[in-house]
Amino acid sequence: MKRLVVFALMLAILLAGCASSATGDAGATLEPAGTGAPEPTRDPGAAGEAQNFARLNLVRREQTYGGGNALIYPAVDSAEYDALNAAIFKKIVAGLGELDAPAYTYFNIKCNQDGILSLLVGYYDMDTRALCLKLPMTFDVATAKEIPLENCFSVDDDAWRSVIPDLVRQQAELIDMTLLSDVMPIGDGQLYYLTGRTLVVLYRPYEITTNLAGWPEFSFQLDQLSPYLSRTAAIARLSAARQTASEADKG
Repeated sequence: MKRLVVFALMLAILLAGCASSATGDAGATLEPAGTGAPEPTRDPGAAGEAQNFARLNLVRREQTYGGGNALIYPAVDSAEYDALNAAIFKKIVAGLGELDAPAYTYFNIKCNQDGILSLLVGYYDMDTRALCLKLPMTFDVATAKEIPLENCFSVDDDAWRSVIPDLVRQQAELIDMTLLSDVMPIGDGQLYYLTGRTLVVLYRPYEITTNLAGWPEFSFQLDQLSPYLSRTAAIARLSAARQTASEADKG
């Protein structure tokens, strides 16, 4: 009889424990590590934030658009990044508005790290295959929004707008590039892209030099610009920018 009583008590305890465990796990789900889209943060680019952004799994997509245009463009192979994919496609379609004839596009990925996706899209005439337009674009993966160049720099100091033209003139002299006039201060919306360690500024044909230079590009190491970079912008997530920001603070 005692054995039956003890067995009954043990069974009751086990059943109570199982019921408690089931109640505590109700509604819980298991998410594979690293598969979710990164959540936007209050300051998504803050240099001091500990964030882990994996490289995006990009695929090549092809699509006809507007009748005679053939768009070749990158996309993230995940529905969780639909907002980012839509922003990329919208920007590429907008570039067609600058052209007078049907074109096809091609792209180069310049940066895919630390939650920043930067690419350079070329537009080519469908008949002549001539380059018609270069359109760089840089996106914050955390917000799925494009990053204008001015958003990379401190809002409290506009000195960078004159510093970059000075650096452009220096590079032009080194390669014997003829400048048509003084390089004007950088305005909002300036064409640019990012790599892991550099910021590259683009100019249109005839904007600052002769057509022989095509679409001239000028590359600057981030440490050249570190005194002017924003510590809370997306660019601050790049390891090179974090290092130079730290060095600048020590100086």
